[in-house]
Amino acid sequence: MGDTSSNRNNSQRHEEIVAFVCGTMSRDEQAAFAARMVDDTELATQVDAVRRALSPLNAWQAPEPEASLVDAIMREVETASPLKYVASETRMPSENETRPVRRGMFTLPQFFAVAASIALVLSVLFPTVQRQNDRKFQQACLGNLSRVGQGWSMYTNAYDGAMPQVDAGGPMNWLNNPQRGELEPMVRLGFVPPHVFVCPTTEGRKFTDASAAKDLAAFMQRTDLRFYAVQHPAAIAQRLRGPMPLPVFADQNPLFANGQFNDVDESANSPAHRGQGQNVLFTNVSAEFLKSPRFNLGDNIWRVEGPIAKYTGIESPVSATDSFLIP
Repeated sequence: MGDTSSNRNNSQRHEEIVAFVCGTMSRDEQAAFAARMVDDTELATQVDAVRRALSPLNAWQAPEPEASLVDAIMREVETASPLKYVASETRMPSENETRPVRRGMFTLPQFFAVAASIALVLSVLFPTVQRQNDRKFQQACLGNLSRVGQGWSMYTNAYDGAMPQVDAGGPMNWLNNPQRGELEPMVRLGFVPPHVFVCPTTEGRKFTDASAAKDLAAFMQRTDLRFYAVQHPAAIAQRLRGPMPLPVFADQNPLFANGQFNDVDESANSPAHRGQGQNVLFTNVSAEFLKSPRFNLGDNIWRVEGPIAKYTGIESPVSATDSFLIP
């Protein structure tokens, strides 16, 4: 009887892990499950193992559909091999038979009709596949950010509320020197693996957790990876102690997408998910996909409050409710 109950509990636990990783839980269920992971390191390890096992599902990307159906058809016509007549019957008729020899023929209008039908099906199918692929990347991103939040919580619990931080010394210029060094203790002490700091939409991502851990400082400074934007270090502790959940991690900031300041529209979303929105981790360890960079009564999570024509790397939040996520 005890074995049956244990098996039932394990089965329920496994179903919850899969639902959490696949994003089929409601927001409240996800938050409750994430809270359980903070106290249950074995559960967190199992979730990470399932996420790794399912990660290959996010590797395939659907090709972009043809911009013009006519161009696609004409290209097929120009590259097609010559059409040939094929005899449909090879038996010679007897003297008493007058049945003619029929030959099958694939005419050019028929070819156009078939090609147009195929192109039409593909033009409908590819966007659908692309949307599904986008959804998978969004879920993978949310999983990464949730794992970062859980590791952050476990770190602060283990160190009496202290924040992970590396003292860079001297004035901080985050534009020339990305402030990811403060995240290194979370990796070195085993609270999170290195890959959770990188958006899975990074093209040609060539690294493993083991190779990144060998030279963690160099890994955190790489410019060829889409690292998540992080809240300005001067404001992180204040945000965590505040009563209102505020953004602390998010997808790549569009203002500094190429390692330099790029003045973009106030409503610009992160480039990580084709400009459709950004995944955001909040100080209460919840994560969600926002379709606009504006949060908390209109505050733009990419910018400092007030008009700034050009960022130089010394800017910081101007109030307790000013979110400013930097490279």
